[in-house]
Amino acid sequence: MPAAGSSRKWPGTLTVGAFFLASSAWANVAEIVSLSGRGETRPPQEAQWREARVQQRVEAGHFVRTGDQSSMALLFADKTQMRLAQNSLFRVKAASDSPNATATLQLRQGRAWTQSKAGPGRVQMETPSAIAAIQGTDWIMEVDEAGNTQLIVLHGEVHLYNEHGSVTVQGNEQARVAPGQAPVKLILLNPADRVQWIGAYRVDAQSYPELRVAAGGDDLPLRVLGELLRAQRLPEARSQLLARVGEGPAPAVHYLLLADFALADGRLGEAGQWLDAGAQRHPGDMRFAAQRARLALLRGDVPQARALLDGGLQNQPDVLELHLARAELARYEGQPRQARAAYAAAIAQAPD
Repeated sequence: MPAAGSSRKWPGTLTVGAFFLASSAWANVAEIVSLSGRGETRPPQEAQWREARVQQRVEAGHFVRTGDQSSMALLFADKTQMRLAQNSLFRVKAASDSPNATATLQLRQGRAWTQSKAGPGRVQMETPSAIAAIQGTDWIMEVDEAGNTQLIVLHGEVHLYNEHGSVTVQGNEQARVAPGQAPVKLILLNPADRVQWIGAYRVDAQSYPELRVAAGGDDLPLRVLGELLRAQRLPEARSQLLARVGEGPAPAVHYLLLADFALADGRLGEAGQWLDAGAQRHPGDMRFAAQRARLALLRGDVPQARALLDGGLQNQPDVLELHLARAELARYEGQPRQARAAYAAAIAQAPD
């Protein structure tokens, strides 16, 4: 995990049940609403990190960090949402203690997608090399180990500045800042390749029948793999997958899981390579067609997604994942009736 005591300088919609922050208090504390892999927290007055947990409150001044192959989602009292990627270090520097106050967030290292509808000037995010004054509404911030910052604005507008200069970054634009230099605005060529990790992609053993069956079976490697995934020991699970694939042709679930790992960390190209390799090894497994269709959607290629699903359903109309992906395509295209029909077909394949 990234270290909080570094010597260098630094200045999708989340689903939640009964969320305790929906109160009359304006303190912009946060709650951890999702955690995949390993996450830790610590208060400012302590040096020791503690294991993070879902539904844990993150007060002003507190730090959170994520480990390898891990992610964490936070929801703030003003409904600002944040998703941290692996090896990220984040702090709630200052809370907004009144309706018109500004909340100050700090991303010291790593990558964060944030969405805020709190209003212009209500949220600012600090990095080692710049300050972003948020006008709205969703953006991605990345900070590397050298303190270089990259900002991508998906919708809305962000004013990025430091003592050397400033730029205004609008939707589908990006900017970069190196420590000691003025921000520079760049052209964003392919936003889909940069933002897809925002979604709900997780590496989940329960998604694969092979691993559910192996939990009580005699296939020791698959049973161990499932146990690692269920225990959220994700780096170990990924290492085991890579080792097995490196030995030669592997079961389909190995390629699918490696693609999941790549998608969860925003590496679309790598995910496509694993899906292509798996489809070549297992041409009759239509789960690869479903995942390749999802990947096409993330890249904005609707015709390719539709062609993959049409071909897959024509060959094997009873595959659950194809119907689920068909529903996602219908939702993407704003077709609720078709989406409901696809979900109904999926339920018919897996009523439990």
